[in-house]
Amino acid sequence: CVYSDQGGYPSSRLGITASTAVNPTAGWQTIQLSTPIPVVSGQKVWLSWVFQIAPGIHYTAGTPGRAASSNTWANGMPASFGTSTIAPNKYSIYCTYSIGGAKSAEIFTSQIDPVNAKSDLKAYPNPFTEKLNIEFSSVNDTKATLEIYNLAGSRLEVLYDGPIIGGDLYTFEYFPRLTSSQIVVYRLTLGDKSYTGKVIYNERK
Repeated sequence: CVYSDQGGYPSSRLGITASTAVNPTAGWQTIQLSTPIPVVSGQKVWLSWVFQIAPGIHYTAGTPGRAASSNTWANGMPASFGTSTIAPNKYSIYCTYSIGGAKSAEIFTSQIDPVNAKSDLKAYPNPFTEKLNIEFSSVNDTKATLEIYNLAGSRLEVLYDGPIIGGDLYTFEYFPRLTSSQIVVYRLTLGDKSYTGKVIYNERK
C-alpha cells in the first residue's frame, strides 16, 4: 500500500495492491498497484504492509526510517494509516514510477541529490560479464562507501570506503566472483545519503 506523507509520518492512503503471499525463496517480488497513482517531483510517499506473521525483511540503520502502528486491521490497509512511531530502519523495499508513460528507474537508484553530487552515479556496461565500471563525483568533500549486493541483500564486495574530494571524478571496477548469471545491486553512500541501482551480470559461457 502507498500512503502520502504528512509531517514525516504516513497519512492518507493513495493506492493499494492485492493481498500477496510472501515467498521466502523468491528473492525480489514485484507487486503491482491495483490502479496507478499520480505523484509529483520531490513528493515523499510511504510504502506499507500489513501481515499475519511478521516477515523477515533485510534492513540497515538510517533515515528516513520506518513508521509502525500497533493497530490491527481485519480487512487490509485502512484509508488512513493512523498513529505511528518512527525507528531508524531502512528496509529493502522500493517503488517505481513512470514519466510520460515510460518506466523510470527505481526511486532509490542513481538519482543523485544535486546538493551533494556533481554528476549522476553511473554503472556500465549493463549487462556486464568481465567487469562493471562505476563512477561518481560529489560537490562537497565527504565520506563515500561503494558496495555490491545480491538481490537477497547479502553484501558481495566493498569497492571503496573512505573520504572523497568534492569535484573529483571517482571510478571503480567490480570483477564478479559469481557462479551464475544474476542481477546485482550497487549502493553508493555519500555522507548520510544512499543511492542504489541494479545491473545484470551475464556469466561467461
